Amino acid sequence: RADAKDLEQAEAIYGGAVGMRQELAQANPRAYMPDVAGTLNNLALLHKDTNALEQAEAEYSEALEIYRELAQANPRAYMPDVATTLNNLALLHKDTNALEQAEAEYSKALEIRRELAQANPRAYMPNVATTLNNLAILHADTNALEQAEAEYSEALEICRELAQANPRAYMPNVAMTLNNLANLHANTNALEQAEAEYSEALEIYRELAQANPRAYMPDVAMTLNNLAALHADTNALEQAEAEYSEALKIRRELAQANPRAYMPDVAGTLNNLALLHKDTNALEQAEAEYSEALKIRRELAQANPRAYMPDVATTLNNLALLHKDTNALEQAEAEYSEALEIRRELAQANPRAYMPDVATTLINCAIFYKDSHEDREQSIHMADEAYQILLPFQDQAPYTKAYLEMAQAILQHWGANQNTR
Repeated sequence: RADAKDLEQAEAIYGGAVGMRQELAQANPRAYMPDVAGTLNNLALLHKDTNALEQAEAEYSEALEIYRELAQANPRAYMPDVATTLNNLALLHKDTNALEQAEAEYSKALEIRRELAQANPRAYMPNVATTLNNLAILHADTNALEQAEAEYSEALEICRELAQANPRAYMPNVAMTLNNLANLHANTNALEQAEAEYSEALEIYRELAQANPRAYMPDVAMTLNNLAALHADTNALEQAEAEYSEALKIRRELAQANPRAYMPDVAGTLNNLALLHKDTNALEQAEAEYSEALKIRRELAQANPRAYMPDVATTLNNLALLHKDTNALEQAEAEYSEALEIRRELAQANPRAYMPDVATTLINCAIFYKDSHEDREQSIHMADEAYQILLPFQDQAPYTKAYLEMAQAILQHWGANQNTR
C-alpha cells in the first residue's frame, strides 16, 4: 500500500489532469470528455482508498453523468463505462451503508452488462459474473438470502463455463464464488453443501498455489480457516484442528514476508484455534494462543486503533472466559474490565455498532459476579444496564434476544427487577 506522501502526489497529479482535460473539453468535448470521465474515476478510486468518501462519491457521480451523455451518442463505446462506474459507485454506497442506492446501481450495471454480453459474450460475461457476485454479497448482508443464493449460483455457472475455455484466467473466480456460496450455505445451515463448496474451493486454490504461491497461498489459508470453522461447528474437531493449524502455519510464513498485511490473519487464526482448544479442554494451549493473539492485536492497535481495538476487546473477553473457567479470577476480572472499558469507548464513537458488545460484556461480568466472585450489587447493576442497552436492539439479531433472556435470568436469580438502577 502506498504511503501518505505517494497518495498526496497521486492526488495532485490526477487533480491537475482533471483540470487540464476539462479545459481541453470546453474546446473539443467529443475528444476530451472521455478523458475527463476516466480521470474522475481514477481520482474517485484514490479518494475511496484514502477514506475521502464524499469526494469519491462526487467524482464517481460526475464521471457517471459524463459517460451516460457519451453513451447516448455512442452506446457501443460507452455503455461498458457506464456499467463500470455504476459498479464502482455501488461498492462505495455499500461501504457507506447506503444499501438501497447500492442495490439499484448494481442492478442497473447488471442489466447493462447482460445486454452487452448478448452481443459479445466472450468480452462481457466475466463482468456479468462479477456484478452478480457483488449483488449477492449485498443481498447476503441484507438477509435477502434466496436472492443471494440465486446470484452466487448463476455467477458460479458462468465462471465454470469461462474456466473451461481459459482455466488459468477464471479458475480463481470459480474458487472465490464457491467460497462465497459456501459462506452463505454455512450461515443458512446447509452444511453439507457448504462443506462440498469449501472443499472444492480449497482444492482449486491448492493447485493455483503450486504455480503461484505468492498469489494464492493467502486464499488457501482463508479457505482452510473457513472449512475449520465449519468442521468445528459440526463437531469434526480433529479435522478443524488440523485445518486451523495448517492455516496458521501458512499465515505465519506470509507474515514473515509481509507482517503488515498478514499479522491480523495470524491473530484471527490463533483466536479461532484457542476457541477450539478451550472447547476440547486443551486449556493451556488455548491460553497460550489467546495470549499471543492479544499481544499481536495490541501491537496492531497502536498503529491503527480504529481498526484493531475491537479485536483487542474480543480477545480480552475470550481470555477472561477461559480464566474464569480455570479459576484464575483476578486475571478474569481484569480482562473483563479492560474489555468493557474499550467497548464503552468504541460505543461513544459508534453506538449502533458497539453498544450490543458493551451489553454482552456486561452480561459476562454479571455472570462472573454471580457465579465466580460473588458481588450481588455489581451483578444486578451490570445485568440491568445490559438489559436497558439491548432493548432497542432486540429485533435486529437473534443473539440479542438470547442475551436479554440471560440478563432477565440474572436479575431473577437475585430477586431484582429491570430498571433497578
